[in-house]
Amino acid sequence: MGSRIQPEEWHALIQVLAFLLCFLAFLYFVIRAVLMKKDTAGKLASMPLDEPGDPDKRTHPDKEDSEPAPPARHG
Repeated sequence: MGSRIQPEEWHALIQVLAFLLCFLAFLYFVIRAVLMKKDTAGKLASMPLDEPGDPDKRTHPDKEDSEPAPPARHG
């Protein structure tokens, strides 16, 4: 069924442009990461991934749970 679809010639250009855009964005971020200063990289690496006291986060890696999790129900 897919063989009956005959795309126009300019449709191939859209695919090439989309690929080039994604590749150039990837290349930009790789070059930016490689050329980053060590102190900036260290500062970014030490940033916390979640905000302290965030109510959406139920567990914190530093704290032990006071109660065990309830058993899962199957049904």
